[in-house]
Amino acid sequence: AGRAQRLTGAPLLVHPARDPQSPFDVVDIVREAGGDLSRTVIAHIDRTLFNPDDMCRLAETGVYLEFDLFGQESSYYQYAPIDMPNDATRIDHLIALARAGFGDHLLIAQDICRKTSLVTWGGWGYGHILENVVPVMRRKGMTDAEIDCMLVDNPARMLTFADR
Repeated sequence: AGRAQRLTGAPLLVHPARDPQSPFDVVDIVREAGGDLSRTVIAHIDRTLFNPDDMCRLAETGVYLEFDLFGQESSYYQYAPIDMPNDATRIDHLIALARAGFGDHLLIAQDICRKTSLVTWGGWGYGHILENVVPVMRRKGMTDAEIDCMLVDNPARMLTFADR
C-alpha cells in the first residue's frame, strides 16, 4: 500500500489491529515502503490508543489520527478487552491533541457499519457529529477554527491526490 501510495499520490487509510503497538508498526511499514506519512490515516484511534502520550507520539510521525467511533457510547467492546471511550472522552482527546499542535492532523467520523447505527434502528444516524458532537466541542471550549480544521480542512487536504 505504501508503494502504491508513492506511485499514485493517493491517500492511504489503514485500519490497524486492536493492539496499541499496531499504529506504530503501520508507520514503520509505510515509511519502509516509501509511503508518505503526511498522507496516511490511522483509523480507529479511539479503540486502539488510550494514553494521550501515545497519541502525541503517533501524531509526531505526521500521520492523521482518525477518531471514527463517534456515536458508539457503550463501554462494552466485544472485540477486545478494553473500556471503550465515550464521545465526551473522544472530544477531550481531540482538544488535548489540537492544543498540543496536532490539530491539522486530526479527523473525526462515525463508523456506521450496521443498521443499529441508523436512526430508524435506534442509533444516532449520519447527523450525529454535526447535530450532537460539534455543540459539545464548542461547549468544551473548541473554537470554530479548530472544529472547521477537523471537519473541512483536514479531510479536503487528506482526500486530495498528491501531484506525481
